[in-house]
Amino acid sequence: MSSQNIKQDEASAPALLSAPPATRGSYGQILKSSVLIGSSSAINILLGIVRTKIVAVILGPAGFGLHGLFNSIMELVVSIAGLGVSSSGVREVAAARESSDCTVVPKTVKALRRTCWILGGLGGASLMVFASYFSRLTFNSPDYQWGVALLGSAVFLRMLANGESAILQGFRRIGDLSRSSIYAGLISTFGTIVVVFYWREAGIVPAIALTAAVSAVVTRWYLRGLPLHMDVSDREDTLRRMRSLIHLGVAFMASGLVAMASAYVIRIMLTSELGLDAAGYYHAAWTIGGLYLGFVFQAMGADFYPRLTSVAQNHEEANRLVNEQAMISLLLGGPGILATIACSPFVIALFYSEKFASAVPMLRWICLGMALRVVTWPVGFMIIAKARRDLIVFTEVAWGFAHLSSAWVCIKLFGLNGAAFAFFFSYVVHGLLVYYLVRRISGFKWSSEYIIVGSVYSILVVTVFFATFFVPVLSASIIGIAACIIASLYSFRMLLKLVGVANIPSSLKRVLVLFR
Repeated sequence: MSSQNIKQDEASAPALLSAPPATRGSYGQILKSSVLIGSSSAINILLGIVRTKIVAVILGPAGFGLHGLFNSIMELVVSIAGLGVSSSGVREVAAARESSDCTVVPKTVKALRRTCWILGGLGGASLMVFASYFSRLTFNSPDYQWGVALLGSAVFLRMLANGESAILQGFRRIGDLSRSSIYAGLISTFGTIVVVFYWREAGIVPAIALTAAVSAVVTRWYLRGLPLHMDVSDREDTLRRMRSLIHLGVAFMASGLVAMASAYVIRIMLTSELGLDAAGYYHAAWTIGGLYLGFVFQAMGADFYPRLTSVAQNHEEANRLVNEQAMISLLLGGPGILATIACSPFVIALFYSEKFASAVPMLRWICLGMALRVVTWPVGFMIIAKARRDLIVFTEVAWGFAHLSSAWVCIKLFGLNGAAFAFFFSYVVHGLLVYYLVRRISGFKWSSEYIIVGSVYSILVVTVFFATFFVPVLSASIIGIAACIIASLYSFRMLLKLVGVANIPSSLKRVLVLFR
């Protein structure tokens, strides 16, 4: 359909679409970022499926398992050696952009890059030095120590890539961030397939290193033209900024380790109490529960985090941004949550098989927890934007304690479903705690508009959830489908009202024209 037709439809849109320009612009930016990041994430997921399928066919089960183990080693070392600097770097770059001193951004970028070089070098060197130990620990054999040693180069390159990505994200170049992710995914997919095809198992580690190198080069290319290369050779200032990056980054690393440890311990509990099958059911439900909302969460981290950082000291503006981000996230994520709960048996059978039917009730509880995560994450970003290291660690540890302690009790009382209920309960605790802390540090409170939208979705989600347990299957399916349709229409209408046709991303305008 031509652009002229689109403009005519915009002109004839109902009065419902009228809203203050400032409000529209803010909501429109959030929606645009969500669409861009969501689209690039979807493309990368498809590329990942293609890459995984072809590599699995070439290498076979044993070789594919080897690929997964090497990749796990790299991810673990990067998480620990990186000290959370890629996350703290986003905040520091975003904050530097608000400074009236034109040298602050180059100084911050220089400190971030130097920190990534040093930490990446230390991480890679450590992996090379202890290659024999990692080989014995992971493979029960020293035969893979040379492969592990070579993996040190992948750790170094991955740290450089993370640093470049943090700079791009701190500048809020969301379009470039999305494009760099897609191009890096395309090139690395092609390169991985070629390397593994010719070298087989010997090409696994070079393929992993190639992926990290491509990401670093492509992201760096998209940074060209930004004011990053000014003469800022102040050694003391660079060291001070590097220390600041690491101090805040350690809090992010600690939070990430708590989440990783919680997931690991939950699986150990299930295996110990109910066997390996139970751990498999939980992993299946967990994977599907976070699949759709992963797009929303990635968009939140990519655009909302640096944007909130830039106004973190202005409580009124920051609180407004949190309410708006939470609103868009709920409107985008709500229909998906309802659809997953209503169609959970079909979804589990589609992605896995009917043998995983025991994961269906778990998936519903996990969806409830994910719904709460959509609510609590925008509020929690206020603590991160204000660089409150103590509160970042405290809230994550509190969540981990609530998750593990409730899982220990609930698995013994309710068996398999107890683990999923514990996840839901942990986000009840997390939400109340985060809201209380943010209320104390910024005076935050939910807007009346968000309370209305949140109430609508609460009623729909609770209705569909309990219908799946207490109503016959056919009736529950009808209720779930009806709720999904209502939620989709409601979200569509609210997004039009909040954003306005003029601010809707062009990729969605054609859909708007189809529905008039």
